[in-house]
Amino acid sequence: MFDRIVVALDGSAEAESSGRLGLRIAAALDSEVTAVSVVDVRVVEGPAVETLAPLWGEVTGRPFQPELMRLYRERADAILDDCSRTASSLGASLVGRRADIGVAEDAILDRAGNADLLVMGRRGEHAGFGRQVVGATVWRVLHRSPCPVLIGAKPGVSGEETQEG
Repeated sequence: MFDRIVVALDGSAEAESSGRLGLRIAAALDSEVTAVSVVDVRVVEGPAVETLAPLWGEVTGRPFQPELMRLYRERADAILDDCSRTASSLGASLVGRRADIGVAEDAILDRAGNADLLVMGRRGEHAGFGRQVVGATVWRVLHRSPCPVLIGAKPGVSGEETQEG
C-alpha cells in the first residue's frame, strides 16, 4: 500500500513528531523511507538578508549568502542525521536522505513524485508567527501533491481543540 514514503523535515517540533510517525508507519509496513530537508532559497536570498546587510557594513546581502547557505546546509544535514538515528531506533528502512536547495514546497513535491505517501508537520519552523491551521508550505503541498499527504498532529495534542493565547 505505502511502499515508498517521503518524510519532510524542517527542524520544527511538528516536523520531528510527524517524521517519527512516518518512520513508525514505515517500520510497521516494511516501507522504504526517503527523508528530505530543504534549504529554502527564499530565506537565504530574500529581502531580510538585504535589509540586514548594512548592519555589517555591506551594501547588499550577497557577501553573506554563501556563508548562510553553508550554515543552512549544515542544519539540514543535522536534521537528516537525527532522522537517520530515529529510523534506526524504530527499525525503519531509511533508503535516502536529501538536503535539497530550492523553494521548500517545490523540492518536497519533487521528492514526492515517486512516493506512495508524503508525511509532514502541519506547521513548520515559523509556526509561532501565525494562527493558521496549516502552514503556507503545507497548504501549497496539499494542493499539488501527486500522492496522499499525512499531516501529523501538533506535539502534545491528543485530538482535543486547544486555545492559543
